[in-house]
Amino acid sequence: MVVMKVALLSSALLVSTWYAQPALAQKASDLVNQAVTAQGGAAALRSLKSVAITADGKYWEPGQSMIAGGDPRFLNDSKLTITWDLTKGAARTGWDRDRKYVTPGSMKYVETVLPTLGFVTDDKGSTPNVEHPSGCAAARARARLSDAAAQGHGR
Repeated sequence: MVVMKVALLSSALLVSTWYAQPALAQKASDLVNQAVTAQGGAAALRSLKSVAITADGKYWEPGQSMIAGGDPRFLNDSKLTITWDLTKGAARTGWDRDRKYVTPGSMKYVETVLPTLGFVTDDKGSTPNVEHPSGCAAARARARLSDAAAQGHGR
């Protein structure tokens, strides 16, 4: 009889938790509406002319571990500043990377996206070349930005 009560109670508990909804769950649209309200409302967001974002990042590469499945290797620290002119559809991202692995050193460059063009310039104002050791990442970024601008993502 005790076993039957325990089994019945366990079954009831299992069924009740199966259908339970989280107490604080909210719809995605409610979260978006709360975020818009927190920023001053839809009219305030529509009147934005520019956005500026700064960030710090750390990068690791799992494929460079000393052993399979081992700890990833630390590659670099980065600081970036993004400025976005919403009226012109133009964005500028300034990168400052402090590389620690493969070729240690500093790499600074700027990615620029205009409505029909994307390009990268280094800290000396020139467009980095793929053959230059510090230009590989910048050259990939230049290709990515040119593709994005050609597809109209700069707007």
